[in-house]
Amino acid sequence: MNGDNALYMFFYLQPFGLRDSLFINFGSIAIVPILSTYYFIHMKNNNELIHLLQRIGYQKFIQRMVGKSFLIASIFSLIVNIYQLILINWFYAPLSFSGKSQFLLTSKLIYFSSNGWVNLLTYIVLAAIGWGIYTVFILALGLFIRKNALYVPLGIVFGLGTILLDEVVLISMNKGTIQFANILAAPNLFSPGQLVIGGQNPPLGLWATYVIIVGIYALLIFALIKFWHKKQERGA
Repeated sequence: MNGDNALYMFFYLQPFGLRDSLFINFGSIAIVPILSTYYFIHMKNNNELIHLLQRIGYQKFIQRMVGKSFLIASIFSLIVNIYQLILINWFYAPLSFSGKSQFLLTSKLIYFSSNGWVNLLTYIVLAAIGWGIYTVFILALGLFIRKNALYVPLGIVFGLGTILLDEVVLISMNKGTIQFANILAAPNLFSPGQLVIGGQNPPLGLWATYVIIVGIYALLIFALIKFWHKKQERGA
């Protein structure tokens, strides 16, 4: 596994990966949504929104809110992961993977490809997309919360809540419940393949599971924002 040392260290530092760290696992869920969305929630809850809406209207505001939140979270994820790779390459082990990765084949991680480079790049891109989607979902939920202080812990409360619900779902261990638990767990959106549920791979595979999770969150985001928009138009 010598050629995979850099790969091992990278996934060791990922949320819900090889390292069982509360700060890494839950610190990112708390920080990224707030970093990306708090400005919009603060604006909404402090009567600053009406002045902006008078100039650009609800449609443009929603587009700006969703677009900026998604981009900030995704770019932040990319920067952190690329920075980690640079530090690993300089101070731990050179980035050199070829062919099938013995680390991926023998570790508990679920991977997109047995090729170390392909899996690494796929993970980095999908994690960035996942962070963007998760952040926008927390923002959509936050539109219905009137207190800034209650919004701050929402990302970590929801993420942790999905993991705890998995424990209930997995009381009955079969392919259906394992797949449902993989779809339910929020970390599988922004840290795909790192959270091994029930000690087994998702029955539908990692790619299909990720696509399903993205589709579900996208539909929920659309429904929540549409409902909030209609409430505002009715003056609720």
